[in-house]
Amino acid sequence: MTTVKASQLVHAVLQTARLRGASRIVAVDIDPAKRDVAARFGAHDFVIAEPSETGEALAARVNAVIGVPVDVAVECSGAPAAIAAAVACTAWGGTRALVAHVLDGGLALDAQVSGVWPLRHINEALAAVREGSVVRAVVTHGGEPGR
Repeated sequence: MTTVKASQLVHAVLQTARLRGASRIVAVDIDPAKRDVAARFGAHDFVIAEPSETGEALAARVNAVIGVPVDVAVECSGAPAAIAAAVACTAWGGTRALVAHVLDGGLALDAQVSGVWPLRHINEALAAVREGSVVRAVVTHGGEPGR
């Protein structure tokens, strides 16, 4: 698996890949300072993308790191070259995912939270999730159940 653009969004992608048992996780970013953070969240390897690099050239470097095309590529930056790299580095029949984040407040994130429970009521929150009676349960350090 490879992720292109090791940003905060990708931290969740890296952790998910690790938790799902990905055998090799390669993170790609233009910022070499993100190498340690990517490793902390599950990346085995880190490739520094050059700003002027084509997607095909970047894909070739990613595939050279692991020796074969990747089974899964997740692209999170939206940059055209990064999207091209994610497509080009994926094996025939592999999975490609383009994940976007909206920074302008366009997502109704608050509306997704349909229940809030204090930590002492965590079992109730988990039961609600299992039952499907909430879209998203949030557990806090204090207060009373609500929403």
